[in-house]
Amino acid sequence: MKYVQEHLHPFGFGLITQGAESDPERYAADMRVVEAEVGGIIAVERLDLLGPFLASERRREVPVVSVGAEVAVELDCVAVDLYSAAVDACKHLVSAGCRRIAYVVPAVSFHPSEQRMQAYEKTMQQLGMEPEYLVLPEGTRRAAPAAMKEHAQRRGLPDGVFCCNDVTAIGVLRGLKDMGVDVPGECALVGCDGVEDTEYFEPPISTIVQHIEEMCRIACDFLLRRIEKSGLPLQAAKLKARLVVRESSARG
Repeated sequence: MKYVQEHLHPFGFGLITQGAESDPERYAADMRVVEAEVGGIIAVERLDLLGPFLASERRREVPVVSVGAEVAVELDCVAVDLYSAAVDACKHLVSAGCRRIAYVVPAVSFHPSEQRMQAYEKTMQQLGMEPEYLVLPEGTRRAAPAAMKEHAQRRGLPDGVFCCNDVTAIGVLRGLKDMGVDVPGECALVGCDGVEDTEYFEPPISTIVQHIEEMCRIACDFLLRRIEKSGLPLQAAKLKARLVVRESSARG
């Protein structure tokens, strides 16, 4: 939101934000209000919620740019390639000596087409390792500690954890610390997103860094062009994420 506002402000545009409510009917009602008041929309992932809008008449009236790891390719879009970096994360954990790597993911992101999950499953298969999932009911740091403890009690502690996002990784780290687990000695941890907070934990959390500012800049450029000239051909860009290794997974 910060980057979008910074890039749009010089062109005389303000910013209205609308969260992705879990209740589809409430979300649809809120979106109708937003659509009536805006000149364009930057939609961050959640294609399940974007779908009804794409099927509506309003799609023709309001320019939309789709951004993130999952994008609507029938719109102007800025996609983030998380797949290769997720493969790097899994191979990094293996190179650190991990032989049982769990994938921790909120239920909303637990589906076969998700890039990080595809990368995890493919890498585990190639390395002859068994996939192991810890699916959280909600994508919050609050849900992760208890879920991590329960998983360790039920199945034993994995020696590596790859988290779908940094919010989850922060919660998992808290759960491991509460159990007295040495990170990374007993369990190495990698998150995803590149949230700045991950640098300031003890230990600092390894993560997949997305180029959020660049993504927002390109998305704003696409949106401004589309507002000015509605008949432009589709605009598309793809950015690569990268693995940043820190102490939470660096052994030896």
